Amino acid sequence: MKILPFEDEDILNQFDCFCKKVLKYRNYRIYRDEKIEQKKGIIYVGEHTDILDQKYAEDRYDILYFWLKIDGITVAIENELLYRSLLLLPHKRLVILILSFFEGMTDKEIGEILVLPKSTVQYNRITALKNIRKWMDVIEDEKK
Repeated sequence: MKILPFEDEDILNQFDCFCKKVLKYRNYRIYRDEKIEQKKGIIYVGEHTDILDQKYAEDRYDILYFWLKIDGITVAIENELLYRSLLLLPHKRLVILILSFFEGMTDKEIGEILVLPKSTVQYNRITALKNIRKWMDVIEDEKK
């Protein structure tokens, strides 16, 4: 004789099925919203790929990121030194770096978007990286 309702095997199975559906739908909704944001050109940097395959989720708070918004693209940067160095770059070089590293575009694709030759894009990207390395060292030394 079963006294309590949770001792019923059918109710336990229904509850288990319900929990699995809720978790699956939640993960699917997060994945779908992320794809929509990517189509809009908004980028979130971090470990968010294959969200349906994750075994656990790590809480991340906006306060830990430095948000860089430029030409309709939003980039979250965790490293303060990198963020401060990126702010020192001229607009064109910053856009080239964002398209190259955060969007994963080639120099040729960036050149087509910005109407620049591939060699100019490559030169600006390399120069921007050299400047960032130099500025990060200077900012690091200032903190000490």
